Amino acid sequence: MDDHNKILPSFHESLVLLVKNPCKVFVFWSWNKAKTENFLNKEFKKDIILKLYYAQEKSFASQKILSWDKLKEYMDIPQKGKDYYAVMHAQTESGEVIQLMESNTISVPGLESEEVKNTYASGFFKKESS
Repeated sequence: MDDHNKILPSFHESLVLLVKNPCKVFVFWSWNKAKTENFLNKEFKKDIILKLYYAQEKSFASQKILSWDKLKEYMDIPQKGKDYYAVMHAQTESGEVIQLMESNTISVPGLESEEVKNTYASGFFKKESS
């Protein structure tokens, strides 16, 4: 086996938001090899800061402190009927806060009808009654 085949593949890095219902979003993430090593080698503290922002205003909406290796979380929506995106930050051992990645933008439905309120699928799909 040559040296080229001994190199570990790099992991894909992503931060993704999905609408669960008008009150919650599901957030999941994965790390690339370099960032994983930063956490394992204690260059980054073990907790990450996940911040939710209003997309149109580009203003802060809410945040959660999570373990870097949790890899998924449900977050409450501060205001229904808005667009959101998330930004993930880590703190170095020296105390510097750095941005790690940014998510996609999602549209959270409002509570126009009882039918939408009781939907547990993505906000982009409407529950059909038979």
